[in-house]
Amino acid sequence: MIDIRTHNAAIDTIERIIDSNSLRETVEMLAEICSAKADHIRENWQDEALAAAWDKEAARLLNVAGHVSYKL
Repeated sequence: MIDIRTHNAAIDTIERIIDSNSLRETVEMLAEICSAKADHIRENWQDEALAAAWDKEAARLLNVAGHVSYKL
């Protein structure tokens, strides 16, 4: 379980990222991270099922990003 100080620090970091980009771009970055994790898992662990799960989450995040305004 994450402690409250670590949690709050993570929230502050994510807020700064959103403030310096946009909510949509931040969600797109999360999708990119998921995709990179999938590639890493494929290359280093040869676990196609887990890699596919990360790719699926990347696609879901891109879908969400498409519904978020650039103006936020």
